[in-house]
Amino acid sequence: LYVYISDCYSYGINFSLFQRRLGFVFRRKQILKGAAQEEHDCIPDEHYVQTLFSIKGLEDELERRTLTYTSWNQSTLDPKDKMTWHPTTFEYDAASPEQINAIKSIDHVNYEVEHRTEWCQSNGTSVPCFLFARKFSYGAAMHLLEDGAFGLLKSAQLLVNF
Repeated sequence: LYVYISDCYSYGINFSLFQRRLGFVFRRKQILKGAAQEEHDCIPDEHYVQTLFSIKGLEDELERRTLTYTSWNQSTLDPKDKMTWHPTTFEYDAASPEQINAIKSIDHVNYEVEHRTEWCQSNGTSVPCFLFARKFSYGAAMHLLEDGAFGLLKSAQLLVNF
């Protein structure tokens, strides 16, 4: 496997993971367009690596789903309302081990607009759909650590090096 982290991405937050030969396809494309994009903003959420591979005829190599759970702001249906363009931030009171377990137990995704359901599988076996979740406030993250959502780690242990 080859991991390529673009200059546009924040290390440890957004990443792409794919086979070595696909990594070279992606890297070659980034080099070709790199100079032309230097003056533009680079927003990692809008970079859709799968589109590049599809254009290059490598669509059979792709997994057609995200591994990151995101709750989009649905407070209004007005597309001009910029609040709907951003994921909901989970705050302290909305974060709990039960919520994390609920996210981890999701094994299918309903695409309402397309009127279809996609079951998450790997080699024919049902698997959790999401390995990651976003966006949690600092308070929500500390709350999850203190409540044992990720084992016996306490938030104070994270502050030792600060």
